[in-house]
Amino acid sequence: MKRGAIFSNDLKGDAQNKKAKALIPMSMREEERLLQAYTELFRKAKSSTTLYQLTHCVFLQDNLIITDSSGEFDNAQFKNKPYEEDRLFLEIEEIFKNTAKRHRLFNCNATGELIKTKENFITRTITDEFSFYTSKPFTIEKFELLQNKIYHLAKAQPQNCHIILSSFAVQTKDLIIMNVVVYVECGKQPKMRFIVKNEVSDMDPVYSITKNKVKKNLQNMSVSSQENIQLPKLNINNTTYDFTFNNVFECKTAGGKKFLSCVEICLDHLEGVAKKNFFAYFKQKASGHESVPLQCSHIVTANSIGLISKNLVGMPTHADAAYYESDINPPTVHLENHHKVNFGAKGREFMVTKPRICGLLRPKFLKYAKYVNAHILKSYNKAITPAFMTSRSVKKRNKLKTNLKRFRFKA
Repeated sequence: MKRGAIFSNDLKGDAQNKKAKALIPMSMREEERLLQAYTELFRKAKSSTTLYQLTHCVFLQDNLIITDSSGEFDNAQFKNKPYEEDRLFLEIEEIFKNTAKRHRLFNCNATGELIKTKENFITRTITDEFSFYTSKPFTIEKFELLQNKIYHLAKAQPQNCHIILSSFAVQTKDLIIMNVVVYVECGKQPKMRFIVKNEVSDMDPVYSITKNKVKKNLQNMSVSSQENIQLPKLNINNTTYDFTFNNVFECKTAGGKKFLSCVEICLDHLEGVAKKNFFAYFKQKASGHESVPLQCSHIVTANSIGLISKNLVGMPTHADAAYYESDINPPTVHLENHHKVNFGAKGREFMVTKPRICGLLRPKFLKYAKYVNAHILKSYNKAITPAFMTSRSVKKRNKLKTNLKRFRFKA
């Protein structure tokens, strides 16, 4: 379903918003609707298959924040709003705390610890592209300061809270602008990833500088237009982090279950960047002894692009103000407009989705993953002999075997 400009003041936009709101039974509070969705999920545990899934599968509950803006990129619109970077952090802080509040409500006990049966339940918040674009791009130094603040913010939130902040404009020493998505896994030891958009679009914001009274547009980072790109590094909590073009990575729940994630930023989805990176990932895994997770979440964060079925590698979640595939994204249990905004556009749409099992890799990639796992198991069996097998090596081998037979639900 094409949504169009959902925050425009035209009558059509208003009508669409009213129609969307009318679909939600407003007599029920958000917490009650979401609680009902979780309850329905557990009611299905009557069959042994679903019991198996509840024990061995990863579950995702997504919260989409759609802004339909480019943050505060437009200087004219936001020139009278001071303290831009402070307001930006307040906005991010609010996102973290609201996500954690919802996560604790449904997945934690009274002391804030994860309930045993919810150790594989993840609560995520995802924004659409350019949501955190500032009037001037971040320098590496200022971006590093912000990410250190975000790290400590993430450290105070419970495990299984994932925040996908899309996206920031970061300026390199060579005056090239990187479009960066920050993927944060919260907990006492937060994990952070800094994914750089591979392909630039003609519609992307273009920053400029004035030198000697001459205005010059700054180039947006693109893999295809630049050679020998040296991406900068960040120092966060005394640890070095890389900016990366690789958008495929593994995540792990508090219960120890791994699943694959990929984040495609707008035009990267059109170019099938995740597909290319997955083949490199499989090749790397085939040379080791760790099996490939079979569940995969495919996030597309954009500013005007539809989902392309042939380029999807896993279960899709789409964050885009111009497009929202209601038949592909998880069903929405709550929809509202947020009026209190610290940073950027005044209007934003906030969608709370039903929890769902993270789907499998798409058939072609699932076949590759199972082939890699079979290859790893075969290599592992050759590397050890029964005479030298320890209980640990037997357990590891059996885990590989189980992984090949696991997941009886459809991709």
